[in-house]
Amino acid sequence: MVTIIPLKMALQYVRDYIYVMDLADGHATALQKLFTKEDIGCFAYILGTGRGTSVLEMVNAFEKVSRKDSHL
Repeated sequence: MVTIIPLKMALQYVRDYIYVMDLADGHATALQKLFTKEDIGCFAYILGTGRGTSVLEMVNAFEKVSRKDSHL
């Protein structure tokens, strides 16, 4: 099922964006633990900065560094 939401509403959503290399390091660390410990159990880890950024804030940041208007 696909839910269509208005663009204005979507721009308000807040996400915790993470640098791709930090994500890769997190995966590598998890694999290292998997192959070096005998009984690792089952744990869930959340990788993030702890600071949410709205989609609109992200668009504004891209506009600022690219010096281009996104026309939103």
